[in-house]
Formats: sequence, C-alpha cells, structure tokens
Amino acid sequence: MINGETFLIGGKNLSLLLNKLNLKKIPFYNLKECQDKIFITIENKHVKNFIDLIGKTWYYKRVKKVGFSAILDKVVKNIGIFIGAIIFTVSAFTLDNLLLSVKIEADSSITPCIKEVLSKNDIKKYRWFNSINLNLLQEEIYAENPLICYSSVYKRGNTLVVKAEKSTFFSGGINQDKTQLLAECDGEILSLSVLRGYPLKKVGDKVKKGEIIVSGEKVEEEKVYKTFVLASVKMLCTYTYVSQERESFALAKAKILCGEQEYLLQEITKQDNTVTITLKYVITIGDLI
Repeated sequence: MINGETFLIGGKNLSLLLNKLNLKKIPFYNLKECQDKIFITIENKHVKNFIDLIGKTWYYKRVKKVGFSAILDKVVKNIGIFIGAIIFTVSAFTLDNLLLSVKIEADSSITPCIKEVLSKNDIKKYRWFNSINLNLLQEEIYAENPLICYSSVYKRGNTLVVKAEKSTFFSGGINQDKTQLLAECDGEILSLSVLRGYPLKKVGDKVKKGEIIVSGEKVEEEKVYKTFVLASVKMLCTYTYVSQERESFALAKAKILCGEQEYLLQEITKQDNTVTITLKYVITIGDLI
C-alpha cells in the first residue's frame, strides 16, 4: 500500500511531466487521465521533490492522503472502529498486493518487445506485487527497443500497467552507435532534451569540455542497461585567451582561435602587461537540433 498523497495536475504537455518524473526517479502511482488533467499519487518521501519539479510549469491541487497515514487519520477520529480498521487494512493490503492483470498501453509496433520483457521476468497473474522490482522492469523495457523513448511501469489497484511511447523522431538515419553526448566547450547547460539515453547533467550545471552530458549506459542494482544516445544540449560557452599582445590584436586573435561569429559577451581585462580576453557564446549540439 502506498503511503503518500494524491494530486490533481493541470497544464500543457503533461507527458513531459511524466518523462521528467521518470528521469528524476520519482515513482508515481494510480495515474488517471481526465481531459486535460491527471490524477497522480506520490509517496510521502518524494512529495517535496515532486512539488519542486512542477515549479510554475504546471499547477497542482492536493486531493487527498492515501495509505496508512490516511487510515490512521480516520482511526484517530473514531477510536471505536480502530480494531475493525486494522483488520480491514491487513486484509486489504494482502489482496491489494496480488497481481490479477497486466495492461500494456503502447503502440502495436513496440508491444511485442514489451511482452517479451514481461515474460523473461515471469510477470503473470497471481504473483505478489512486492516481489516485482518496478523500477528495474521499467529500465529493461526502456532499453529493449530503440524505438521506445519513454517507459513507465506502475501498479493500479491489482493491475500492473505498462506505458511506453514510440519516438516520433526515430528514423533509419539516426546513428544508433552513438553512446555519449559530450560537452564541446567549457560552460553552463541552458537546456537539455533527451529522447534516448541517461542524462548525467542537468540544466544549470557547469561542465568542462569533453565531459559526458548524456550517457548510453546505466548501472542499477548491478545490472547494466545500454542504449544509443539521442539528445541535444544548449550551452553558454566561455572561451578565455591570455596574451601580452595589444588589446585589439589579442581580441582579433581570440575570435579567430575560438571560431565563433556571434558573441553574447566580449570582455577585456588588463593587468600589468597581460591581456585577458573572455568570450561568451551559445551553441547547440546533438541530434535534435
């Protein structure tokens, strides 16, 4: 039984929110769609991170508490039904832990590979939910097929729900041998879009040239998941040139060495006979440009 809160979420592009929860490893349960809104349940230990993630992009409303905390609230209000509530909770927990059906919500072209992963993990009726590692199962489905850009596995009542989305950007021309997205300059990440792969950095992080931003490999609970990388990143780059030349000559040479044409900042500082040129510019790298 989940011990947490149910939220009503509204706003545009709710599928992006689910993808962000997946990337941030914030599990969610009891997802229900209602026109342009969704109901979603978050465990108490993840509620703060969930609210921080939503920010001002989506609006939310706390609907109710669920799990033992909600049950205890009711018991305190009516101590006369305390024993009955405990008996009911134990019974409900036992029945709620039993898998009675599996529902796959995915395009028909990727459904067979999902079924294969479920079969390999012995996912079938009458198995106990607490014997299934939903996070590992989700990762296996994600890594199984390059067409899958998003996967989610969660419990809805006595049903195991598997959701997966097929990438609309995928084509035969994509380089499936690409295993990393590297920083091409020293700078700060302004935006990051990942359709395939595992992000190691986030927006606002400062990186050095050559650092891995998105990797095609992930290790979780001693299992290695591998996929190709399909992503893009926008960076604010910083180039520094130090010399003892005249300022104008040093600036011209710095621009030649940097090779960029449009600069957001051109800063010249001089100390004694040393001239320091700082250039800032924005670049976008990756396959989603």
